[in-house]
Amino acid sequence: MKNGFKIRIVLTSFLLILLSRNISAQSTESYNTFRISPLGLSYAYEMKMKQKSTLIYELGASIGYLKNNEVNFHVTPYVNIEPRYYYNIDKRNLKNKKTMLNSANYISTSFIATYSQMSKDDKSLNIGILPKWGLRRPISNVFFYGADVGGLFYYDFYDKDNKFRVSPYLNVKIGVTF
Repeated sequence: MKNGFKIRIVLTSFLLILLSRNISAQSTESYNTFRISPLGLSYAYEMKMKQKSTLIYELGASIGYLKNNEVNFHVTPYVNIEPRYYYNIDKRNLKNKKTMLNSANYISTSFIATYSQMSKDDKSLNIGILPKWGLRRPISNVFFYGADVGGLFYYDFYDKDNKFRVSPYLNVKIGVTF
């Protein structure tokens, strides 16, 4: 990956953060959530920043790992900070669609750190940036489902090749708020 491309990714991510802090319209809300997905379990606090944007603090554990085309199951803890901009919450509100639990489409950029250790010699410490598009919809007053898709750009500090890596990202989840 060329350095110019890496710089554009970082600049685009920071631009998204700045935009999500300064745009306002229909109101979002703050929530505590537990989420489950094929990728793992997590607890998150979604804090309202502006009327259309939130900031998510998340602690979780991913389950499973793919290496050399073999799936090895183990738990990988992670930390995620994600500014999120709900761009169509006004449109959903005008059409009398549900907007509770921040039910709308969004764009976001996750800043992720993970650590895993399969054995003494097989460990990984990753930091990554994940721009993504997603949606969230309510199932009831406290339960929701969601999906997001994007591209993960990450660096593994234990990788001998010393390269940034790129990986596609797709996740579906259900959660409960409290």
